[in-house]
Amino acid sequence: MEKKIQQESDSKWSSVTGLCLGIASVILWEFSIIPILAIIFGGIGLIRDKKRWMAGVGLALGIIFLLVRISQGPIVGVFSNTYSSSNNTQQVSTVSKQQALEYDNWKIYSPEGEQFKVMFPADFTIDTDSDPTDSAYTYKSYSSQTLFLQPRYSVMRYIGYSIKEFNTDSILSYHLDRLIKVPDYKLVSKNFTYYSSYRALDFLIDTGGDYPMLKGRFILVGKTLYVIGADYLDKNYNDKDYQFFINSFEINKIAWYQKMWDWFMRK
Repeated sequence: MEKKIQQESDSKWSSVTGLCLGIASVILWEFSIIPILAIIFGGIGLIRDKKRWMAGVGLALGIIFLLVRISQGPIVGVFSNTYSSSNNTQQVSTVSKQQALEYDNWKIYSPEGEQFKVMFPADFTIDTDSDPTDSAYTYKSYSSQTLFLQPRYSVMRYIGYSIKEFNTDSILSYHLDRLIKVPDYKLVSKNFTYYSSYRALDFLIDTGGDYPMLKGRFILVGKTLYVIGADYLDKNYNDKDYQFFINSFEINKIAWYQKMWDWFMRK
């Protein structure tokens, strides 16, 4: 009798633990160990406990937020909120205080109505136009240049962009493939990477134009596609300046529920 009571108590404890961990996953989903434990304890409680609702809720929340976590990038360690950094992917660094002092003539810009901020060497110009390879796509661009023939830095955001594909790499590859369909454009190199927790694709293109080299990065943030980069003449290119510009780009913090909504909408 005592053994049976003990078993029921252990089973209930598993369900309660699974429920608590499932609720914790709502806030702490970036630490993948939390939703994983919610799934484990929820599964145990679901099998052994007669009152299964607590275990079921914990299990469901664990599964949902583990999927949200996975959608933000491969997991390196279950005890941290870090992301993959393999040979063809790299973590993107941010601007250091020393760099900020060195580039004190660059200014931080946060365009009205946008969800990003970036550092430009001069005031930017705004342009809205149709994509040259597909008129169904429209983009809004912010460009900055100090002098004629100097590198031109820009940030582009696609307007009214609709995602029909779930795999992030496929989405980024598709848009790079579209870009190199522009007449005379030739792809020199490409490399998948991460911007913070968001998947990104770096590229270098020979455009054959007045500014023959185009170097940049596609970034997919939820349902928003950005292209950041610079077009330049080889003789005027400064990789240090380019890296400073790329690393200065920041997405405003997005609430967890918005990330989850975007992830489900992409399905």
